[in-house]
Amino acid sequence: MMNRELNEKNSIKNMLRCHSCNEDAIALNTCPIPHQVSSDCRPVRGLSRIFSCTSCGLLQKEVNEEWLSQTSDIYESYAIYQQSGGIEQAIFSHATGGAARRSEKIVDWLVALGCLESSGSLLDIGCGNGAFLATFENKFRSWELSGFELTERYRSQVEEIKGVKAFYSGDAGSITEQFDVIALIHSLEHIVSPSDFLRNLVVPLLKPDGILLVDVPNVERSPFDLIIADHCSHFEKNSLLNLLALSGFDEVRLSGDCIEKELAAIFRIKNAKNFAFEKEKNIASARSKNDTALQHMDWLSSISNQLAAITGPIGIFGSSIAATWCASILREKAVFFVDEDVSRIGHKHLGIPIISIDDVPPGHPVLLAFRRTDCAAIKARLAVRGLNLIEL
Repeated sequence: MMNRELNEKNSIKNMLRCHSCNEDAIALNTCPIPHQVSSDCRPVRGLSRIFSCTSCGLLQKEVNEEWLSQTSDIYESYAIYQQSGGIEQAIFSHATGGAARRSEKIVDWLVALGCLESSGSLLDIGCGNGAFLATFENKFRSWELSGFELTERYRSQVEEIKGVKAFYSGDAGSITEQFDVIALIHSLEHIVSPSDFLRNLVVPLLKPDGILLVDVPNVERSPFDLIIADHCSHFEKNSLLNLLALSGFDEVRLSGDCIEKELAAIFRIKNAKNFAFEKEKNIASARSKNDTALQHMDWLSSISNQLAAITGPIGIFGSSIAATWCASILREKAVFFVDEDVSRIGHKHLGIPIISIDDVPPGHPVLLAFRRTDCAAIKARLAVRGLNLIEL
């Protein structure tokens, strides 16, 4: 009897209700990740267990009191793009070294699709300090723009952007206007009960023929998404499409190439008379396999152990999520970050200087915290610079 009760308790600990579709989600059979970082690149204490929904395939963290308290603390002191003094992060191609800001890439993608009118209204939910709004206004000057954030921290910066009509904070449910476009750029992965959020808040705010713009990390191509403490959902193509279908949306276009390691997509509200049938069809076809997630978790655990075994001073290539995670394990052994983003060079991150490639001391080891294919591309591109690049 005692053994059966113990097994039942262990089974409950390893299972939860999916926060998207409310079906069973099971813990991945791998070691919890011993270190985490926040999405604004700060070390975060605690373990991270990943669960996978048996129905919709969504990878997710357990949303409990501990997680809610931790994320509340993160958002209370959130410092967006602090490595560059608030300038939006540049996204680099490992192979070519070419770079552009995320907002530039998304706006250029929208322009190429030709899906927007010459004028309209846009709400950016999770607008931060307004990087996307400012970039959008440069290409769509006749649009009325609005931003929403949890706090008032960036109100003045957002309101200074030309074309911005309103800034909302606190409770998004208090917004009464409807919009031609609603943008969720690196926001949806933070939201608890994302399907309820989309159905009950986003759909009422979107005009019947409006567009929902979504951009999220692609966990299939980004192992480090799993260690971001305030991300409760980790999307790949199928789980993202299934979530939106369950929430009443039809896919218009999805790209995994607009931004490396991210999914950019636009959706429209589903035709109500077809909703029930298409909802059932999407659930049945969206069984996501967990092999990639398990490989990611095992790889991160292995990397963590290798980092802990390093004995001498070392530099770290990059200064974002992966680099922050490595520095939190290396501690005093991490002596500098190396970045190609000119807006970050000369600043400090975690009290450690960010330097350019040209300023790396000759022969000094520099850690590459990337997947093997990415490391190969970086090494090939920087071979002529003579850097001592270390791959784990």
